Amino acid sequence: MLDKLFSSFAKLFGSKSDKDLKKIQPVVDQILAYEDQMHALSDDELKAQTEKFRKAIAEATAETDTRITEIKAKLDDPET
Repeated sequence: MLDKLFSSFAKLFGSKSDKDLKKIQPVVDQILAYEDQMHALSDDELKAQTEKFRKAIAEATAETDTRITEIKAKLDDPET
């Protein structure tokens, strides 16, 4: 009885899985838009892209990493 009720709600409103997929689909579409560009790159060009991304991530997270290091230091030595 309850199974039929839940099944009816899922059909009417969509399941959790359907909602999750709908939510992430725009991100998937953006990623897939780069597929042809990535296939066209040589191995060396891909390696260069990887280094470029690592550098960009490091720069974007540098402030946060510094803050984390400071907090860890305070936790290790509460007198400071």
